[in-house]
Amino acid sequence: MPAEWEPHEATWLAWPHERTDWPGKFAPIPCVYADIVRHLARVERVRILVQDRAEERAARRILQKSGADLSAVDFFIAPSALVVMLAAVLLISTLASIIPALRASRVRIADMLRYE
Repeated sequence: MPAEWEPHEATWLAWPHERTDWPGKFAPIPCVYADIVRHLARVERVRILVQDRAEERAARRILQKSGADLSAVDFFIAPSALVVMLAAVLLISTLASIIPALRASRVRIADMLRYE
């Protein structure tokens, strides 16, 4: 996963829906996300994962009220279970790409610590 300042095609977000993630504080969260999207959409594409078409419509309404440039926003329907699975695949692929480097650095460090 590149750092946020590295060149990239878009920023991906999952639209907030799980109220237990913000116990007793969920009400303003979609508006906060809309503000984030509004700022991002000025300079790059934003891709938003939503649970279903109803959530997409609700998100569009909130984004429109916030003044976000909807022409820079793409929606993708991905139920939570799929999002968790995709996150796991991404984590595994990221780890797979860095583990060889970690192993190599561990060997070099081990060599440097040997007293001869």
